[in-house]
Formats: sequence, structure tokens, C-alpha cells
Amino acid sequence: YFLLLVEREWMSKNEVTKHSNFHWSIYTDIIIDGPKDRVWSVLMDFDHMPQRSETLQKVKGNLSSGSKSKVDYILKNKLREIKRRMVDFEEGTQFGGSDTLIPLAKDYHMYRVESLPDGRSKFIQIDEVKGITASLIAKMLMDEMIKTYPAFNEALKKTVETN
Repeated sequence: YFLLLVEREWMSKNEVTKHSNFHWSIYTDIIIDGPKDRVWSVLMDFDHMPQRSETLQKVKGNLSSGSKSKVDYILKNKLREIKRRMVDFEEGTQFGGSDTLIPLAKDYHMYRVESLPDGRSKFIQIDEVKGITASLIAKMLMDEMIKTYPAFNEALKKTVETN
């Protein structure tokens, strides 16, 4: 049992949960061998995002809660500009965005960096799709996210650990 706990600390967690037809979520995390401030700095380097991310390309605008930003994102090989209302901003720790995907379905996506006691960090991505019409698109989105979010996490880890 103890070995399982120790081993789990080094592993990534990636899971999709269908809470109901109208509420789906995804959780991904990864342990990064680097301090929280270094992970945050790399995460916030939007000018170099396309070199390390196949999906998230750019964030334009203010990240503070309540502000409006535009996100350039590649989904299914097509570049899309998504308007987001920024939420849950904590300098050096997390930021998130929310937008209407289709009428009566909202998306909420959060990026978070946590310090671990040994100088490493945990990077977390959480995304939720909620609403009456979520059942029309959530499965397709989650199928895509469960591939692209861990790839983003790995690229962030590699950039932090090699620079």
C-alpha cells in the first residue's frame, strides 16, 4: 500500500467524469521537477506557447477575474479564436476562463500550479461543460481534451525541466 502511494505521487492523473447528461468534467495533473514560480513563468509565456503547445496558441488580454480575453486554440486541426470571460485569477497560482460553447452550454477551464514540499510543483487542468445542451457536444469535447490536455501538461513539464 505504501509503495502504491509513493508511486502515485510521480504519476499523472487524467480522468473524464460524466456527472450527468448535462455536466461533464475532465481533470488532469502532472508533477513537474521545478518550483511553482518557474512553472507559472513558463505557463504565462504566451509568446512562446506555439513552440510547446499543439492546441493552446495564444492568450490575448487581461487574465484577471471578470475581464474579457481572446484565446487562440487549435481544435480538430482548425485554429479558433474563443472569447472568454476570465475567472478565478490568483497571481502566481491559477487562472481560468468561461464561455458559451453553444446556446445553453457553458465551458469552464482552469489552469493551476501548486507547490509541493520538496521543491517540485503540481500542474492541474480542470475543465467542465455544463448546461441543458451539453449532452450534444460534451462527449466529443472530452474525447479531444483527454488527448490534448495531457500532451500540453507534458510539454509544459519538458520546458520547465530542460530550461
